[in-house]
Amino acid sequence: MPLNKLKGIGYENPLFKTPHETRSRRPQHLSAHLRHRAGPANHGKYVTGALALLKAKVPTDSYLGTIYRLLSGVRRIDALEGKVTSGGLLNLNNALKTATQVSPDNDNLANRQTLTGAATTVYGRNLGATKETGEPNHAGNAGGASVWYSWTAPHSGVVEVTTAKSVTSVGASWNTLLAVCTGSSVSALTLQAGNDDSGISLDGSGTSRLTFNATSGTTYQIAEDGFGGASGFIRLAISYAPQNDNLAGAYKLNGPYIAFEGTTLDATKEASEPNHAGVAGGRSVWWSWKAPVTGTVVLTTAGSTFDTLLSVYTGSSYPLTYIASNNDDPDPVLKDQYGGSAAPWMGQRSLNGTRSRKHFVRRPSCRGPGTTA
Repeated sequence: MPLNKLKGIGYENPLFKTPHETRSRRPQHLSAHLRHRAGPANHGKYVTGALALLKAKVPTDSYLGTIYRLLSGVRRIDALEGKVTSGGLLNLNNALKTATQVSPDNDNLANRQTLTGAATTVYGRNLGATKETGEPNHAGNAGGASVWYSWTAPHSGVVEVTTAKSVTSVGASWNTLLAVCTGSSVSALTLQAGNDDSGISLDGSGTSRLTFNATSGTTYQIAEDGFGGASGFIRLAISYAPQNDNLAGAYKLNGPYIAFEGTTLDATKEASEPNHAGVAGGRSVWWSWKAPVTGTVVLTTAGSTFDTLLSVYTGSSYPLTYIASNNDDPDPVLKDQYGGSAAPWMGQRSLNGTRSRKHFVRRPSCRGPGTTA
């Protein structure tokens, strides 16, 4: 994670007071307080100082591990959820304590960490964590180093939970386990979903990803464990899937000229869904369009910020009838929104349109998760 990704987050104790220091400062918000007092040029100094102190405390941590350790000490604030990288205020005291704690604060279900919001990301660790008496296996593996989180669904819908980008202290990906349950007793939980390996290469080898149907107002307990007791730093993300994630929820488009923005973040692949453009993908979203006249139609994802796949079908349920598809755009003239001379990874396809409804899908390739298009 580049340092500039951390510069807009909040912090407590501007001088990053260590536990043995007596000088105190009231909590401030980095992006507002420093801009007023010291200007934007100083924003990174406080984060850099904190990272230096953590690195001195735990020299075996990699640079990425040190960043995750700093983020794991954040004091979370509901108003900052989803607005800053940390979801709260950096607290160096909390981060330094992780170097000497025997086990994480949320080692047991009774001490689970509460998360809020429709989309949230939290950093933590299961280093030194244990498995409770009566605790079930997660994702079909005995594990042995679980930590717990609690999240209440703000509305009903398909929710994705992932440990993508979780790393060990030396910065390597590690094999996580993930489970979502209901209930309040560790020996009487009802499993909603579980996963060992996501199968998405850029998530990180062995990290986990699952989806489940959340009900508004229901509180879910989330267990993160390590395969065979593995441990490391955790990046746990929760968010709702796009409404057009499935074919049945395809957005209807009309007219001869259409431009549409959307996202494949947290989208999934349906059980009966085909591979598009000959690539497995894994994060498809759907649109439906009825040709107003007969003629040649060009579809393109030019301007998207990731490697896309594009396919066109007819039909309203699986199996669909294939019409056309494309992975990498062969057109050397097409330019993307960033001014590139050619966008060889942009999907583009021409087809002969007749006056019938067609479904087209846009999804990332197996090389990484989707972003905004």
